[in-house]
Amino acid sequence: MMDIIYSEKFLQHETGYMHPEQPERLTAIVDSLRSSTVADQIQWLNPDTSRNVIKEIERVHSTKYIEEVRAYSARGWGCFESTQISPESFEVACLAVNAWLDGIDNVWHKGTPSFVLA
Repeated sequence: MMDIIYSEKFLQHETGYMHPEQPERLTAIVDSLRSSTVADQIQWLNPDTSRNVIKEIERVHSTKYIEEVRAYSARGWGCFESTQISPESFEVACLAVNAWLDGIDNVWHKGTPSFVLA
């Protein structure tokens, strides 16, 4: 059994026309996997949101940087450093961090393979 950690909320990170990170790339992958010959070997999981993800992010980014990204995302569309940002991007990024941490936990503690589709 393979765990795939995914949330439809990931589709809310919109990057604009012609950017490779389009919501449709995720929906195409999800649709393909759900109709594939291995669909019965996939366990779909939602990211766990019970942890303090900001505290986890602060392990690698300063509080000031995190707040800059949050504020930029809250202003709406644009490019922060080299990353396209939409109004939901900060929330989606935090959810993606939770998903990646879940994947690590699954591999490390349960010994089960995991794939994060974010």
